[in-house]
Amino acid sequence: MSGCRIANHYREKDLAMNQREFEAELRREGYQIFYGGLKAGEVNPEHAHDWDARVMVIGGEITLIRAGKPENFRAGDAVPVYRRFRDRGRLAPDGLRYHGSWVTADFHRCFQVMECDDRALLEQWMANWRDLVDFEVIPVQTSADAAAAIAPRL
Repeated sequence: MSGCRIANHYREKDLAMNQREFEAELRREGYQIFYGGLKAGEVNPEHAHDWDARVMVIGGEITLIRAGKPENFRAGDAVPVYRRFRDRGRLAPDGLRYHGSWVTADFHRCFQVMECDDRALLEQWMANWRDLVDFEVIPVQTSADAAAAIAPRL
């Protein structure tokens, strides 16, 4: 495999990344440990590696380009997200409807179903959270709407 492989290790109890366990696993698998970092706003010139790499983001964030697509990685701490939700709520503007959400067991991804008639409302809501999370918006339709749309082609 070329490029960068992201490995996230969590303890069940407190969901905190464990750097010592991560490094021990890397050593067992024959990886060399390299500690690096960039200053805020610093950009590393585009490059590629001819070896496998595993990355643990300890602080801040990093954007890696894999298969031509940028991927953002943060330190992996879900606590600030849940703290903001506890303290300030969903921060959704009027007109944006929340239907439900599902969170992966490792707390790295949350799938939410939101509905609105105006995309600007969704953008406004995301702006309230972008400092903590990255978004991927995928428009969907109900099964009934999908069946009606495909019916003429059946």
